Amino acid sequence: MLLVSLLALACPANSMPQNTALVPSSTALVLASEGTKETPAPPIQNHHLFLMLGALGLQLLIIGLVLFGIARWRRLQQESRRLSRMLGKVLDAADAFAIIATDAGGLITHFNRGAELMLGYKADELVGLATPLVLFLEREVQVRAKALGDELGIEAQGFRALVELAERQGCDSREWTLMRKDGRTLPVSLVFTTMRDPDGLVTGYLGVAQDITEQSLAASVFANSYEGIMITDADNLIVDVNPAFSRITGYKVEEVRGKKPSLLSSGRQGEDFYQAMWQSLVDTGAWRGEIWNRRKSGEVYAEILAISVVRDATGRIQHHIGVFSDISQQKAQENELAHIANYDTLTGLPNRRLLNELLGRSLAQADRKGQGLAICFIDLDGFKPINDQYGHQTGDMLLVEVAKRLQKTVRQMDVVARLGGDEFVLLLTELDELDDLESLRHSLDRLLAAVSAPFTIEGVPMQVSASIGVSLYPQDKAAPEILLRRADQAMYRAKQSGKNQYQLFDLERDRQLSHYQSWLNRLETALTGGELCLYYQPKINLINGQVEGAEALLRWQHPSEGLKSPGEFLSHLLGTKLELRLGRWVLATALAQLAAWHRAGLSLSLSVNISAAQLLQPDFAEELAALLDSYPDVSPSALELELVETAALTDLGQAARTLTHCHQLGIHTALDDFGTGYASLTYLRRLPVDRLKVDQSFVQDMLEDPNDLSIVENIIQMAKAFNRDVIAEGVENQSQARALLQLGCSRIQGFGVARPMSAERFWPWLHRWQQRPRWLAPKLPPYHHQLPLLTAITAHRLWVDGILAQVAGKEPEPLELSSNHCPLGLWYHTAGMARYGHLDSFLALEALHDSSHEAAKALLGADETSRAAKTKALLAARDAVINQLALVIKGESPKVRRSQNG
Repeated sequence: MLLVSLLALACPANSMPQNTALVPSSTALVLASEGTKETPAPPIQNHHLFLMLGALGLQLLIIGLVLFGIARWRRLQQESRRLSRMLGKVLDAADAFAIIATDAGGLITHFNRGAELMLGYKADELVGLATPLVLFLEREVQVRAKALGDELGIEAQGFRALVELAERQGCDSREWTLMRKDGRTLPVSLVFTTMRDPDGLVTGYLGVAQDITEQSLAASVFANSYEGIMITDADNLIVDVNPAFSRITGYKVEEVRGKKPSLLSSGRQGEDFYQAMWQSLVDTGAWRGEIWNRRKSGEVYAEILAISVVRDATGRIQHHIGVFSDISQQKAQENELAHIANYDTLTGLPNRRLLNELLGRSLAQADRKGQGLAICFIDLDGFKPINDQYGHQTGDMLLVEVAKRLQKTVRQMDVVARLGGDEFVLLLTELDELDDLESLRHSLDRLLAAVSAPFTIEGVPMQVSASIGVSLYPQDKAAPEILLRRADQAMYRAKQSGKNQYQLFDLERDRQLSHYQSWLNRLETALTGGELCLYYQPKINLINGQVEGAEALLRWQHPSEGLKSPGEFLSHLLGTKLELRLGRWVLATALAQLAAWHRAGLSLSLSVNISAAQLLQPDFAEELAALLDSYPDVSPSALELELVETAALTDLGQAARTLTHCHQLGIHTALDDFGTGYASLTYLRRLPVDRLKVDQSFVQDMLEDPNDLSIVENIIQMAKAFNRDVIAEGVENQSQARALLQLGCSRIQGFGVARPMSAERFWPWLHRWQQRPRWLAPKLPPYHHQLPLLTAITAHRLWVDGILAQVAGKEPEPLELSSNHCPLGLWYHTAGMARYGHLDSFLALEALHDSSHEAAKALLGADETSRAAKTKALLAARDAVINQLALVIKGESPKVRRSQNG
């Protein structure tokens, strides 16, 4: 029909004969005329035929082109489907990523294998059935929609909030939280892209998600770590720091990025320190240690720093990572404890504990240099009358001035220490000509003159003198504590000889003293004659009330003088062979008693005191092991060795080796009398002891003196810090027991539980206790969360009572009138300020406390007519202090009332 139409157009109607039809044939085109004969075609008709044939060829060409286009289209469709299948396989192979495709309306059209693994859905659960909104947290989508509205003025809700920016920009990348099928959430980094046809119309969207759980966790750790973190590049330039770094150092990240960590340097570490640090990083890839750095404010602080090197696969350095903690407060506490442990609070001079260390060092130095050392023990003559007449405050001021004069008189290399009261010790070092004592005698004369020169204290002239005893090394090669004791003995001879003079200890003459030798002979007779015995004091656990063991305590049942405690005779044995014999006897007797208890079914432990001389014997551990072998019923773990006289441990290395050997045997060890100045932090750090024993001198007054309470608390905390057990001795009542339990010490012994008793009396006592234990935690007085403040109240009340007793003539010794030196004042300015100094209510206490001391002074100076009023004023001042302490307990600050005048 198309051909006919074309021919019709090509041939005008008037050019064709009537009754002529154009008939198509399979072989040719024939002109047929009904009722006429064929005649030759004229020329015009041949032209028409040519046109018709051209039209026919054109039609065939068009048909061919159409057929070719259809075939081409079919091949393209097949190729598209092949490529689509191939792309699907590629997308499914990328299982490390979740790849999700949607149509333009948001309906999911593809959900790859990675998406199935990451989100827990199967593809057929979502493809063609849901939009990606089922995978998103609704609140995050709402937040995103609001952000689009606020920032760009775009209103997009639901699925449009996910793809709006991708459609506008072609791509949008951000972090989202997706919801897995099992309900768990998953942080991802998600990139949306827009798919368009050739005309630019949106045909769908493609989302590619990557699990960033590990990156999120690392970022969270980096951002929220309490420790400061600093990252530098291979050139040691700062790349990034975390918020804790800024908090500790004061520097913001933009202030340090691109700079070297040396901007924090305090200058306290030298070049050698940093060279060793970098050498460690090169050799091991890490370094850890303490370092002093400087904050942005200029404040120097201490930190624990750990540095690690990060390398790539080829071993090349990529980064350095430094992690550090601010230990300034810990350092301050350590320094405070060290100062309290080592220095006299009144004069600032080394105390007995530090003196023992300095004496040991001085003796070692004297040996190395071949020089001499003089140990001078000084006691003031006439100090007590001044102290009694003018009071402790004046006496303290005089002691401070004496200390200053002693320091000015000796050389810088010498040592001046205060033992307590009016006793001082000097170590005169580097003495080269001890055979000619002339130079030493000149030094001693200068000391006598300096002390005896008049003093003026608060306008009052006063005068004292000194008695000095001297022991000399190396003429006397005794142990340090013996040298000190012999200087003390020489000092007493100086006093007996008329005071204000010095006496040198005569070793040979002293050894020949008949009294001393006869005393040693008498002690040996007591040891061999059965006059010595052991008494046993129980140790209990306040948690369960059980008796866990006992301490063996030496006693001398003297035939004529009765029962003697060790303090009355043991000091004479120091440095003698009899001391070691007695120590072996005590251990053997204690083990025999322990074996008897175990055979009777009593699971008790027993602690035995050992001296420094015993511990330093090279074969001590071997002898003890042999002794234990002779008592097979006794488990070594039931024996505990208590170290006494720790100041005499001149060889810490030997002591540590012996204690380690004892530990290997299963024996436990304890450090006795801890806190008295004899027990050293050095011993605690270097000796392998299991337990600390709080000395009874602190326990007995801990509820009446907040300073003693603070010491007890610090010892308990120190035991915990060093992972040691702790026991308190000298407990006399249940209030003390409750306080110790509250502070973290559950094991106690003391007269409140039971006095030391013989083995015969121990059995009946133990039976009665087991039937009805009296000291169980529920039966003790109640806890109080502010025990130091309660003790401070008690201390101040007792001080005021003492003032009133002094006014009434019932107090034999004057009380401390200085508000800085009374028990409450000492505690307020030290441990109290450290714990409560951040409270306004506590700071307000100082003025009230000062007022109470002024009221006390006024009362002591009042005549009979005004005494009642002054007494009332003191009681009112006392109540004001107590009430203020009660406010601190409640955690409230006093309200400041404004006057009506504003």
